[in-house]
Amino acid sequence: MENNQLKVCFICSSFYPAWIYGGPTYSNYMLAKNLAAQQVNVQVLTTNANGTKRLDIDTSINHKQEENFWIKYFHETIIGRFSLSFLFGTAKYTQESKIVHVTDLFSTTFLSGRRQLAKSTTKMVVTPRGVLARWGLKNKSTLKTLWLNYFIRPIVPKILFHATAEKEKADILRIFPNATITIIPNGITNSTPEQIQRAKKHFPILLKKFGIIYNEKTKFLCSMGRIHKKKGFDILIEAFHFLKSSDANMQLIIAGPDEGELTALQKMVEAYDLKKSIHFIGLIEGKDKDSLLAGSDLFVLPSHDENFGNVYLEALNLGTPIIASKNTPWEAIEKHQCGKWIDNDIQTVAKAINELLSSDLDTLSKNAIAYAKQFSHQLTSAKMKAAYLNFLK
Repeated sequence: MENNQLKVCFICSSFYPAWIYGGPTYSNYMLAKNLAAQQVNVQVLTTNANGTKRLDIDTSINHKQEENFWIKYFHETIIGRFSLSFLFGTAKYTQESKIVHVTDLFSTTFLSGRRQLAKSTTKMVVTPRGVLARWGLKNKSTLKTLWLNYFIRPIVPKILFHATAEKEKADILRIFPNATITIIPNGITNSTPEQIQRAKKHFPILLKKFGIIYNEKTKFLCSMGRIHKKKGFDILIEAFHFLKSSDANMQLIIAGPDEGELTALQKMVEAYDLKKSIHFIGLIEGKDKDSLLAGSDLFVLPSHDENFGNVYLEALNLGTPIIASKNTPWEAIEKHQCGKWIDNDIQTVAKAINELLSSDLDTLSKNAIAYAKQFSHQLTSAKMKAAYLNFLK
């Protein structure tokens, strides 16, 4: 490392390739990777957490991903809860860091980052990733309240909070009114026309894999996310049921890992006799994920709360118009004419689906791709690097 090179230490409880944790894993990994490309020396400190299992990865070495980008995995003592080696083994990796960037506020890994603030030359950047939103804290435990008041509130003057949208900034200020905040959206690798066409071409193959019949005249809706109450899948199913009564030529595909709601949603589908029209296909990644997003006519996710929602951007980037609820920060899709930003009640969702399917989908698709270009990884990582340097001043 050059003497004048900025060194940043990322601290997070899970990291690449633990894709089971969804959008945050992707965002953290791509931000670190693209900062390294901008000559920032990035050291990631994380655990081998991977849902109910552990990553099959060597925890005895510091893994070099590429130039300026290293990842040190620590063994998770209790799966999903605690890593003893992390608490006591991170100090030697953070010694040269001017910035400690923490992305898990309610994790014991946060304490390692907090400890670094004792050094006068170190500053902390915190990316909450939605954990301070109203929905996430609606039923907050006594432990979370104590954590916020004892471990975080005293050091707020020493923290730069990174919000991904104005909505998240408001969430942070509601809890910490004097917080210093920078707004930088999550980034994406912009798709080429060739990549989009390949993804669309793979769509019928993907459907066949899950026993879904492809027909050019069928209107395909898709949704994606953790099968959790927060995502509003029940509202989507109710809206689909309402529409299906007047348009039988529709299919809804829902992708994502179960987090407690799948059985209830499946019972709802069965009660409405929609098992041949609504399909739960589990977690999909890579080419299959791109194919589902690109091949569908619309992406719909009436979530009760999102600080950003990477999957909305992923759909736009592949040319698919979106329907997002007003509990998400995607109001600009109305201005850029590539979707609907609506209240997440059944009638409103159904109306929005009907209106978009009746619109010029080719124009909506072109508008979606154009809008997604504003979120390129090169732009967002450059903004983050600038925020680091400004904070250090």
